[in-house]
Amino acid sequence: MLTPRVLLGPEVEKSISSAQILPRDAGAIALVRHYAALIDGASDDKLMGVASDIGPKLLAALAALHMTPASRSTEKGGVPSATPAGAALAGLRASTPGAVPGRATGAAAVA
Repeated sequence: MLTPRVLLGPEVEKSISSAQILPRDAGAIALVRHYAALIDGASDDKLMGVASDIGPKLLAALAALHMTPASRSTEKGGVPSATPAGAALAGLRASTPGAVPGRATGAAAVA
């Protein structure tokens, strides 16, 4: 069973209406709306390609406007949370005796 497709345009509009947008951000807002419309307008057979191409650009534009959780966290002096993969890697490094955090060991150190 296919899950219903969620349109990004209405979600972007909700975010814009609740954000503190300055007049000088109008171009970036137009770009965000355009990216969302491109993704929403993609046919089902093209959606994955369009989303994988435009999705990161949409996310970057939203982040530039401080409209993502990570960008709002750093704006308030916080540190972006580690990705699950990054957290897992940090945990492995921490559990390896003699490992230096952030430094590759074993075969990865030789390559």
